[in-house]
Amino acid sequence: MGWADARLSVAVRGSGRAGFRLMHSNGSKQRPELLASLVRGLESMFAPEERLVYVNRDLDFSHIKVVGFDLDYTLARYRQEALEELTLQCVKDKLRQAGFPQDFAPDPGDSAFAMRGLVVDRLLGNILKLDRHGYVGRGYHARQPLAGSELKRIYREQRIGVEQARFSPVDTLFSLPEVNLFTAAVDHFDLDPGAWSAGGFESFAGIWDEIRQATDASHRDGSIKDRVRQDPGSFVNADPELSAMLHRLRSLGKKVFLLTNSEYAHTETLLRFLLHESGRGYAGWQSYFDWIVVSAGKPGFFTEDAPFRPVGPGWKKGSRATRKPRTGKVYRGGNQHDFQQALNVHPDQVLFVGDHIYEDIVKSKKNFGWRTALVVEEIEDDITIRRDWTISIEEVESLRRLRKTLSRQIGRTKFALSAMDRSRGSDGLDLDGHRFQPDELDAAKSFLLGELARKRKYLAQLDRLVRSKAVEVSAAFNPYWGSLFWEAHDISRFAQQAESFACAYTSRASNLLFVTPEETLFAGAGRLAHASNAP
Repeated sequence: MGWADARLSVAVRGSGRAGFRLMHSNGSKQRPELLASLVRGLESMFAPEERLVYVNRDLDFSHIKVVGFDLDYTLARYRQEALEELTLQCVKDKLRQAGFPQDFAPDPGDSAFAMRGLVVDRLLGNILKLDRHGYVGRGYHARQPLAGSELKRIYREQRIGVEQARFSPVDTLFSLPEVNLFTAAVDHFDLDPGAWSAGGFESFAGIWDEIRQATDASHRDGSIKDRVRQDPGSFVNADPELSAMLHRLRSLGKKVFLLTNSEYAHTETLLRFLLHESGRGYAGWQSYFDWIVVSAGKPGFFTEDAPFRPVGPGWKKGSRATRKPRTGKVYRGGNQHDFQQALNVHPDQVLFVGDHIYEDIVKSKKNFGWRTALVVEEIEDDITIRRDWTISIEEVESLRRLRKTLSRQIGRTKFALSAMDRSRGSDGLDLDGHRFQPDELDAAKSFLLGELARKRKYLAQLDRLVRSKAVEVSAAFNPYWGSLFWEAHDISRFAQQAESFACAYTSRASNLLFVTPEETLFAGAGRLAHASNAP
């Protein structure tokens, strides 16, 4: 009986991976070495849990006709520590020229401190992490932790995000060096009061703004990007699956575009580095894309009306701006309305993949209704840590459920005691068809007081245990902030934004390689608190 008679059984598990077993129709196992080889090959076609594409809204991949990509932190995954060190080197000299003390020499310190999803309080010089509702969960002044009582005093009535002039969100990995510089500056100015007048600064807001401007200037004037272009391998992670993913999209008949704020020279250098060894007959990096738009000016690209201007080789000198970008050419500027016309598909047949919640995801989705996928590199570490700490995480969740039950029982016991006290002076208390006499109430009250004291003591012990275990688990993700996706026992502001605005999210753009051509990715059903245990 030959291979033609073999049956392939595919069991897809909840993790998104697939297990295979090959059996001949008579149920016997034959040629185990070939079977093992085939199984390994088939398994490689499916993504491990940390490389899956997760969806917040059902996504029928067969319905998608055009897939677009941002460049920085999307197709190009930077070596974060190397890029941060380079940014600090470039920015600190500009800050001294802007009035910072000449002895200001920021130490990058622990690179784990700055993370995406934080919020900067420009008024007080604090760094904050928020829960899904926009309330402060934890915070630091410079790198000194703020006690819960202090956070409550300052922010108890402040829903962060309402005062946009005061609070600055950290939405992209490019912003992490700015957070590290700001914490170093807050510490320096706190210790040297004379630095304020010497530099002409009146508030922490002025210091933050100067850091932002110096960082932006370093990106614009080439201080950072020139160094990256000189040696891209030192600053960008090569992704061997990137070219395979782009090739697969095109082989499935889907159109592909590039839409980036980076200028042409930077885009060309990075994509030459990333796509130089495809082995699939492509003439160069440009041939992977049907449309290419650089220096796009997002988020203005999605709301304004700039024309497309030719750039790069293949154009005659003096070529004019156009409203109709052509395939196979490179443009800068442009706008989403005219680009949508050039794509010649319905907006919901476009999937745009980017890393920036505001510039890439919110605007592209709201303005024309493109489907969106958010790249969140941190997913891979987050899932790995959750896997390693599964038992501890489940223990904390179990303890919190027990605390919730115990707290409810204490509240009901206190209410019962209050009802007894209100009945004093009367002849008794009618409850559930029975009239309790005063002596019965006294006995019941004595019993309930004992129960209340016992449960309160147990609750205090439980609170301490939950806090201790939760701190331990939180530190496994990040010693300062915990998981990017959680704050206390709820999802974080960053996770809430990803859930609200991104149709899908994943750790790398190349993870689209693992989505099968006719696959529909189904989102989990949202549930209210009362239905959280529903089937």
